[in-house]
Amino acid sequence: MNSAPTGSEEDGAAPARAARKPFLELLSTTSATQTALLGAIGAAGFFLLWLVGHYLTAVESQRFLPSPQHVIATLVSLFTEKEFHSDVAISAMRIFVSFLAACIVAIPLGLLMGCFSKVRALVN
Repeated sequence: MNSAPTGSEEDGAAPARAARKPFLELLSTTSATQTALLGAIGAAGFFLLWLVGHYLTAVESQRFLPSPQHVIATLVSLFTEKEFHSDVAISAMRIFVSFLAACIVAIPLGLLMGCFSKVRALVN
């Protein structure tokens, strides 16, 4: 097992580049730049797929799959002209109150089920 330098290392040439990591590697990390770039590619791919789906849909059925431009224009109109934000706030409050009520019931029940096998058997 002789570890003599290769010809390129003896000549003072730069060592070969490190092998590239596979795209899908378990427990790997990504830089902030890679995360932003992959996020932008994912969003662009989603909207491109949506747009292609809209144009491949028959004209009479396109109201069920409107274009992204139409959806954005309608949202802008709803928020600026029809005061849609108050409706969104009311819906968000209903969701929050429902989630809070579910937590008030589920957390104590889960703790009881986790601590006492007879309670777990009763509820299951």
